[in-house]
Amino acid sequence: MNPWPQIPEDVVMWFRTIFSEANRRVSERLVNLPNVRETSLDDGLIEALIPETAPTLLPSGAIVRMDTHNIGGLRRIGRPHWDLPLGRRWETADIAVLVFIYRHETLIAKKIGLLQSKRLYPDNNDVDDEDEVGFLYGMNAFIRRENAQAIGALHREFSFGESCVYGAIHSGSDRVKSIDTLNRDFGKAV
Repeated sequence: MNPWPQIPEDVVMWFRTIFSEANRRVSERLVNLPNVRETSLDDGLIEALIPETAPTLLPSGAIVRMDTHNIGGLRRIGRPHWDLPLGRRWETADIAVLVFIYRHETLIAKKIGLLQSKRLYPDNNDVDDEDEVGFLYGMNAFIRRENAQAIGALHREFSFGESCVYGAIHSGSDRVKSIDTLNRDFGKAV
């Protein structure tokens, strides 16, 4: 006997459609601004998913509900992340998606999706998403703007190839071990 409930096909297609569109919107953000911070990509994904979070009745009679949470950066509560030891500058996931599937009033399935955002860094390493001083300046960057920045940005090139890496995740690291532990302890529920 299968311990997992049969999920109606229109539920699967609904989620595929929603995440396909969210991926398109986040990818467009990256295409238009290749130097965008990873956290902006997280925000873009959440923004794309929010309109779909209300309970939705599908033709099969299934009702789906999706909750989204941007949990990235919680490691910084109380202390700026640059003040933390290197081994504590990460979390297991940036985004949590909680899915509930009902048949009439009965919950038939639930799942937690944890997403850890990682962006591909170009060969020329022209992504500066850890510019802590610039981040602290915020809008005050207006007064410290350098004359050559606009023309330099206009002609900046980003190159990607087989040697490009996802800069913040490494095999055997504490982050990977934490993700492996989470998968081992919770299995298919997450």
